[in-house]
Amino acid sequence: TKSVNLSSQCIGEDVIFTVGVSNASVFPALGVEVTDLLPDGYNYISDNSGGNYNSGSGVWSVPDITAFGSQSIEITATVQASGNYTNSAAITASDGYDLSSGNNSDSETVTVISPPDAGTDGILTVCEGTTPTNAQLFAELGGTPDAGGSWSNVGLVYTYTVTATAPCTVDDTATVTVTEEPQPDAGTDGILTVCEGTTPTNAQLFAELGGTPDAGGSWSNVGLVYTYTVTATAPCTVDDTATVTVNEQIIVAEAGLSAEVTCLNSQIQLDGSGSTSSGVNYLWSGPGTIINATTLSPTIDAPGTYTLTVTNLSTSCFDTDTVEITQDITAPTVTVTPDATELTCSDTSINIAAVATVQGT
Repeated sequence: TKSVNLSSQCIGEDVIFTVGVSNASVFPALGVEVTDLLPDGYNYISDNSGGNYNSGSGVWSVPDITAFGSQSIEITATVQASGNYTNSAAITASDGYDLSSGNNSDSETVTVISPPDAGTDGILTVCEGTTPTNAQLFAELGGTPDAGGSWSNVGLVYTYTVTATAPCTVDDTATVTVTEEPQPDAGTDGILTVCEGTTPTNAQLFAELGGTPDAGGSWSNVGLVYTYTVTATAPCTVDDTATVTVNEQIIVAEAGLSAEVTCLNSQIQLDGSGSTSSGVNYLWSGPGTIINATTLSPTIDAPGTYTLTVTNLSTSCFDTDTVEITQDITAPTVTVTPDATELTCSDTSINIAAVATVQGT
């Protein structure tokens, strides 16, 4: 007879085959040999024959069997992942005559159950703030994991568990470690003040962004509104943007109208009243002496070109304008012509004609 302790077993677990030989004769059975060579679906572990079983050939040298007696052997083997799982035993030798040879063989087949397979560990990269789906996690497992398992996580380490099916008893697990790709960060909107006509540099614009913007973005503009764009890195898909609005500071310097220095007006007061008046300082430069050169109305005494510079106190933006001062201090000439050159008794008066040639004033 042949039996097995478990009709089904998990791959990698042990089964025990029992082979029994009975003697139905009134005479002892001597020299009996039973061949039970394990098929390739099993791996031999041990037996209890006391050395009478050769696992290589499968031959069990059965001890003498008394009349109507019996002998048995237990063979322990591990179920392999593949192969033939039908184990047969048969009497292949005997010193006596066998009256009933029709019952000299038997076999047992074990139904093999695959153990749970959760696959091998994997890594998944997701966009920061994204919760991975079970499908995404499963796709990153290595090997050939069984479907239908369950997911759990501690932080960013997700564990996939496949529950064992009886007679298997040990669940299998694998992990997927999730790494987060940071979302692009362009910072927050800002404002930049520049001097009129100045094109801001990328560094100036970047310095006015709020928050903690990522470096390496790109700038574009529509008019005076500049947009900073940080491109998303896969698996993130949404770019981030922030704007810097540029204000142009306009400074006006107005040096006034041209004037002339004359003999009568040897000093002239310049007029810069058309200039910007708030938050600025003034400085006149030019030839001669300039009195009150840091005001809008300085006094000058020489002809030439005078320059007014108006500078903003906080931004140093400035503007300049010039005024031309001319000079006319040439004295006029007078020609006196009398109609006579001598007074007499008869010519008691002389008419004098004066003709002035005006070259100056």
